[in-house]
Amino acid sequence: MALKHREVQILETSLTDVLTGVGNRRKLEQPLATEISRVQRGGGTLSAIMADVDHFKSVNDRHGHGAGDKVLAHLALLLRSQTRPTDIVARYGGEEFMVLMPDTSLPQAVLKAGQFRSALEASLIEPLTSAVTCSFGVAELALEESAASLLARVDAALYQAKERGRNQVVAAEPAPQP
Repeated sequence: MALKHREVQILETSLTDVLTGVGNRRKLEQPLATEISRVQRGGGTLSAIMADVDHFKSVNDRHGHGAGDKVLAHLALLLRSQTRPTDIVARYGGEEFMVLMPDTSLPQAVLKAGQFRSALEASLIEPLTSAVTCSFGVAELALEESAASLLARVDAALYQAKERGRNQVVAAEPAPQP
């Protein structure tokens, strides 16, 4: 029994981002596959939000990596505190985070991303002297769409938010129909 408990602990540790305490990219894979299967089997919705800290390199350059770590930990806490227990929050890359939102339409997810954006912009994270902002891409899973396609669309929307001046939310273009 103790060995089984230890195995569960090791697995959970391997799926958690040490710095932020949210899931890592691997933690996202299984729920993403499960949720896509659920939508394709029985209908419903699934939306994804990708967040990327604006000008993160300059935070590290000006204030040091410790300050950058605080920004990432703060953003992870903000995302986790403003999502439902059924939502999955994961650190997707360096300063990128993903939020999977089952039973959430595109307009609902865009609204939620806007709330994340406003809350982060209103925060002051010491030792920074000005607010940190994020850009957000949002996409809703289309029927028959693969995980790779959904992730590519949400990433493209995030890129558009960056291109359009940062600190904004952009909804992805609809998935191409087969």
